[in-house]
Amino acid sequence: MALERTGAIGLVALLAGCGDGGSGSPTGPTGMAGLALEPGSYVVVATAQSTIPPITAGCIGTGTFVGVSILSFVTLSREADAWVARSTTPADGDAEIRITQVGMNFSQPAVSGVARGTLIDRRAVEGMGIASMRFSGAGNAGATLTGSYYSSPTAQLAGSASGLVAVSSSIGSGSCERGEWAIRKPEPCESNRSCS
Repeated sequence: MALERTGAIGLVALLAGCGDGGSGSPTGPTGMAGLALEPGSYVVVATAQSTIPPITAGCIGTGTFVGVSILSFVTLSREADAWVARSTTPADGDAEIRITQVGMNFSQPAVSGVARGTLIDRRAVEGMGIASMRFSGAGNAGATLTGSYYSSPTAQLAGSASGLVAVSSSIGSGSCERGEWAIRKPEPCESNRSCS
């Protein structure tokens, strides 16, 4: 699957996915009962871009990297009061994303957290090479995440990141002060890397 340049509609479709992620029953730790997630295999879908128009605001670099989607495999687990997503294997990167529920955002559970490390996207390795995205912040703090939990069409966490979101790919490299992210179950074709 080639890297995709996403607009507002395309990003929503990417973040939502089209498969059955299975919401299951709420399994979150104390204080996170609104997050009906299950430990296991997930993907992070993310883009480097401004969260306010234009999408290039606060971005520097060369080529086409702003708004390009990265999809990387992570394993989600519970640790105390947080959900933690870590890169599944070294080939998927060395990212760690920690999320906690912080209340409600209208009718959706609100979440916040921190992301640090690199996500590696291997979907287009044969045609375009490996793409990667690195989250960082001031000092060793990582990028700050805010967002919500959504139960439909599939259970997922999604929102925006602030800090430094750096992209490296064959079609462009650079960084933005903000980005968009989602953690969701992989589509069947994503799991076996057969998506066209």
